[in-house]
Amino acid sequence: AVVSTQSGHYGRGVGGLGSWTKASELEKEFDRFGKITKLDFNEGDYHAYVMFESLDAASSALSGMKGYPLGGPDHRITVDFADPGSPEHSNSRRKYDSEPMRSDTECSEEGAKRKSSVSKSSPKKRSASKSKNQKVESLSELCNRYPIAWKGSIVLKTNAFSVKLYLVGGDPAVAEKLLVNSSIGSIIRVTQRLKLEKQKLDQLNQKLVSAGVSGHCILVAMTSTQTSELPEDIQHRPLKHLLQYFIQKQAAGISTLEANDLQGVLHTFPPCDFSQSKLLKAAPSLNPEPSKEDYLVMILVKE
Repeated sequence: AVVSTQSGHYGRGVGGLGSWTKASELEKEFDRFGKITKLDFNEGDYHAYVMFESLDAASSALSGMKGYPLGGPDHRITVDFADPGSPEHSNSRRKYDSEPMRSDTECSEEGAKRKSSVSKSSPKKRSASKSKNQKVESLSELCNRYPIAWKGSIVLKTNAFSVKLYLVGGDPAVAEKLLVNSSIGSIIRVTQRLKLEKQKLDQLNQKLVSAGVSGHCILVAMTSTQTSELPEDIQHRPLKHLLQYFIQKQAAGISTLEANDLQGVLHTFPPCDFSQSKLLKAAPSLNPEPSKEDYLVMILVKE
């Protein structure tokens, strides 16, 4: 990995693109991680270079966009450090350009769509896409900026709560392997409780430190209008009932997830100081005041 040597600017090389990728779409997805100073992309190419103002923004983009399905589930992108002025830049360009040959039709479409590189030297030249650092008032507005990692029902005893899980932080691969590709299907069962006590929360913090950025992810659960097919003895309930249960018990829910030889623990938190701090760290654009909406913060840690 190569960090850009341009003072105050940090680059990301993005691969896995194609004729389906729009410059505006690229900018919208990467802009939420921090201020972009330059987007180097010719529509139709298999690669792009995104320059950020800060290393923190570039690092967040690496963890948040690696493997992201930009253009659908069949089009997952690759992301790495890049320096447009270095030999590695040229090597990366050759690597991304060595994709299978496109048809004459695709090449004609590429020629018609090709645009010059877009440089953003000042906020006035930037598009209307929302920055990660721009404050938002509601959690729903924030979630609209992030991908949905999973849809289904959280089941506690004989009650089911339909949710959409938005991936707001950590490694997308953890969510993909333990939620999308696991055996849970459309149901996550809460089997244990974790008391919201300092000792227990400190232990979880230590697990997060040990797991690192690539070993966990942060999700937000919001109410979904879609309902999963459930056994007859399980009834659908509003999400606020699950919030009230966890708040009353002063606890978080625990679910064990497995996928092939991989195992993880999903911690489901009601709104509280601990979950709010994790949410704000993953999504600093959120208003620091806890939302009044019905939501849960979920922390998935790879074992």
